[in-house]
Amino acid sequence: RDWSSDVCSSDLQGDVKSELPKFEVPKVEFNRATFMKLLPWAIGMAIIGLIESQIMLKEAGKIIGRPGNPLKETLAQGVANIATGFGKGMGGCVLVGQSKLNYAHGATTRLSSMATSLSFGALVIFLSKYINKVPMPALMAIMMEIVVRTGDWGSLMGGMNKNTLVTFLTVMTAVFGQNLALGVGAGTLANYIAG
Repeated sequence: RDWSSDVCSSDLQGDVKSELPKFEVPKVEFNRATFMKLLPWAIGMAIIGLIESQIMLKEAGKIIGRPGNPLKETLAQGVANIATGFGKGMGGCVLVGQSKLNYAHGATTRLSSMATSLSFGALVIFLSKYINKVPMPALMAIMMEIVVRTGDWGSLMGGMNKNTLVTFLTVMTAVFGQNLALGVGAGTLANYIAG
């Protein structure tokens, strides 16, 4: 069988455009119906982003011995996500895998995060035609490598414990509920109840 006919070219290559964002107010008809349609997605993204960022902030504080300021980080993330929307961007949060990889390679200040962001920006602006030629399986391999390097594999050796059960509940809720926010919420609640 010829599988190539079943695979779209967009599945194999990206569509990164080499251009700087332009300030633009999103054209959305704002009324009650639109607001109610967007609200669950906005709340879900906010919950996931904040929890992930706060977990990494706490872990980073332990690693480098300098606790962060949760309120400051939350406000900065909120302002950045709102500003991103005016440049046709997508909201985001801390990249746990990237942060752990940075720490594993000796990063101890925000300079590493700034260097990563500026490098990504430069790659997109100046090398987009080459980025578009990188096949998706190669990107998946990179992501799997990050998982392998940053995963807490030692925690699996202790058998079933509180952390294992909370992780299992989080993953199962997210997968079967088809909603990451539900999984994160269930895992957070279970962790809180388990103490």
